[in-house]
Amino acid sequence: MDCDSAEVSIIPGIQKEEKAAVEKRSQQVLAALKKLNIEADEAPVIAVLCSGGGLRAHIACLGVLSELQELGLLDAVTYLAGVSGSTWAMSSFYNNEGNTKDTEDDLKRRFDQKDWDLPQSMYRTIQAAKEDTYSLTDFWAYMVVTKHTRELQESCLSSMKQPVDEGRLPYPLFAAIDGDFQTAWKEKKSQKTWFEFTPHHAGYPGLGAYVSTTHFGSRFENGKLIEAKPERDLAFLKGLWGSALASMEAIKECIMEKLQKWKESLHPKCEYREVTLKGMAINKSGHVGLTGQSHGPQRRLQYSMPSHVGLTGSEVDEALLDLLLAYVQDPSSSSVIDRLQALQLQLAREGREVESEHTWLAEMIQHWSSIPPEEQGQFLEYLVYSFTREEETPVGSERSGPMMQYRMYSPMSTVKNIFQSLTKSCRFMTKTAWCCYKWEWGTIHNFLYRHGAIADKTMRNRELLHLVDAGFAINTPYPLVLPPSRKAQLILSFDFSAGDPFETIRATADYCHHHKIAFPAVEEAMLKKWAKAPDSCYVLRGDAGPVVMHFPLFNKDTCGDGIQELVSEYGTIKLANTYTLEKVTQLLELSKKNVRLNTECILQEMQKAASAKEPPARLRSYCMEGVMRHPLVKVAGVVVEDKTEDVVEDVVEDVAEGVTGSRAVSIEITNNTDETFTDPVFYCQSGHAREAPPPVLAPKHTVSCSFTKASASFQGSAGLLVYQGRAAHLALLFSIPFSYALHSIEFAVAVLAGPVSTASLEHVFHSIMQGTSPELKVARCALKTPQNTLQLEHDSLTLRAVVSNVRTARMKVVVERKACPAHPLTPQS
Repeated sequence: MDCDSAEVSIIPGIQKEEKAAVEKRSQQVLAALKKLNIEADEAPVIAVLCSGGGLRAHIACLGVLSELQELGLLDAVTYLAGVSGSTWAMSSFYNNEGNTKDTEDDLKRRFDQKDWDLPQSMYRTIQAAKEDTYSLTDFWAYMVVTKHTRELQESCLSSMKQPVDEGRLPYPLFAAIDGDFQTAWKEKKSQKTWFEFTPHHAGYPGLGAYVSTTHFGSRFENGKLIEAKPERDLAFLKGLWGSALASMEAIKECIMEKLQKWKESLHPKCEYREVTLKGMAINKSGHVGLTGQSHGPQRRLQYSMPSHVGLTGSEVDEALLDLLLAYVQDPSSSSVIDRLQALQLQLAREGREVESEHTWLAEMIQHWSSIPPEEQGQFLEYLVYSFTREEETPVGSERSGPMMQYRMYSPMSTVKNIFQSLTKSCRFMTKTAWCCYKWEWGTIHNFLYRHGAIADKTMRNRELLHLVDAGFAINTPYPLVLPPSRKAQLILSFDFSAGDPFETIRATADYCHHHKIAFPAVEEAMLKKWAKAPDSCYVLRGDAGPVVMHFPLFNKDTCGDGIQELVSEYGTIKLANTYTLEKVTQLLELSKKNVRLNTECILQEMQKAASAKEPPARLRSYCMEGVMRHPLVKVAGVVVEDKTEDVVEDVVEDVAEGVTGSRAVSIEITNNTDETFTDPVFYCQSGHAREAPPPVLAPKHTVSCSFTKASASFQGSAGLLVYQGRAAHLALLFSIPFSYALHSIEFAVAVLAGPVSTASLEHVFHSIMQGTSPELKVARCALKTPQNTLQLEHDSLTLRAVVSNVRTARMKVVVERKACPAHPLTPQS
């Protein structure tokens, strides 16, 4: 997809911008390996993964990157991926275009000088609170993470593109998960849970669904841009990526404590000040009253005016904030009714003084204890909406609802502007308190809303997403680098956990087991034994898939007998003010030492990866969820059907490349019609799907898949693939014999009508091969030359196919409407 495109991309596998950047990076990798005295014909794909762990992970990740760069190892890395606190370090690293010395110096300076721009952080939070997608993530990002890291990054993720596109830096992957699917993750390790960010795109690798990073957060419907929003800055994204620093209770306590402290600052003790400003008087308590005339009955509006950071608000706003704070802390407390009565009193003072105007609130107060909690919440949500929305009712206008009468302000623009500035802080705290009650995080417009190519109803029917820290699933971003499309051969996994340093290995092995992804086998007994006194490095190797090097931060090689003391000293929830320059420097050195101690081992594994003739074999399927149901597959007369709904085998690799297996065939289909073909089913008389067909063949898109013979078999690969349309279905037949001396390669294209069942596929295959169904219109050929062309006209469809056997058997199909001009096919070289 175009990285600045305003459209949604549903294309499984890596996107073209990433592919181009990785290809460019491979040149850098080869040059780096040569400097390390490692010869390679092709650049191996090496990935560095960094775990979460709050500020500890932030600092340790930077130490790892610094040392890898110092030793010349980082230039041999293709992918750099992080979770939670590590994404903070990655953001700084890429913002400085990979200059680890400057990044490290800046980190030390910030913690030495205890930098934190509170006014700017407050301003950004207040601005964010104006949006309808405001959530605790906004508050957490600007008021907690910026203080935690002592860094407020205003740049955007897309600004990292240049050094990445030029191949100067590893391709970055920032991990999050969809909070709405946490239950699905716990129950079946659902792949659609994972969400990734790169400088080019953001989206679901498990669905192959992406939107450009510049349009992440904009409103889409059916794949089209409805309302463009500014790209979210890195400060916000760091809050989204790193929101799991502690338990829910600890985070909630932290937020409520801050709100309560700021609320108390709304009434500072100050000396008497007599100020008059065009009809506005300020008394010694800081209250402001309008002394001029206004339309309609005269009002008296009062606001507390603190002496710092503009933390001010009307007494109505304060009363609402008091109410929400009391309700969030204990919904059943009698203090909630007291706060409701206080709000009623302030409304009467600042609005109309006619009691009947507030009977709706009086009735709520009278019956509050008998109102179900759900209705109480709905009522309070209505209050928050009414008091915090930006629209204001002009004086004298007809009110749209009972909550707007206190919003009748003087028409004087000066007074109005002052009023607005005085209430913003209190309103953002009100919205924050309500988000805290609902526990709402990571709210973003869903770019897949009502998208026709997404079969998962939950995914396409949501207007909003809720993205959270990927550490809630797996605290290291293995699911982002394990798809076959990224071809990872060697993974360097740096674990900065304060708990079990092998929990990420255990969780990843479980995830891979669920989805038949190749990953080194691990034994629980061995993991428990290792966790008691970890070494600085473990090399995990399996029969297939990448080699994994696992580096626990706290280990006996670098920490000696002081592992537990250091774990306690650098706890995950430790706040920034507990990190002195000395502690920051010590943690940086600890993480660097872990790399230095294992340099020789890393070089050995890099040498092995570079010497491999081809990437390690992977399991033949990579499951993707939520796009279409699992294809029905019939192999050697046995029907195999995945029982899990919303799961499909799907290719996440450009299979037109690299299909070099013996008696294999690659198939590429381009859909130049306006119709979507879905639900691919296939029958294999012999062999199997090496890369299964993607679940959706969307208009103006191309998909690929491949089939190959079974290992240790004297049969080739032969079968039938069908993509289903509304009325007509595309059928593609292939037969790649084991012996070219005895048999020819055969291809055919056909259009089927009516329902397609698994049981019928074998019959259709043999009917086409034997020509026993004259009613079935087929274009077929036995390949006698390196290349041939097939064409089939059927009702409104035209199928053209170029078939060849140059290096490997290929079938390249274009589907068009008859009314459309023909597109010439370029023969496959």
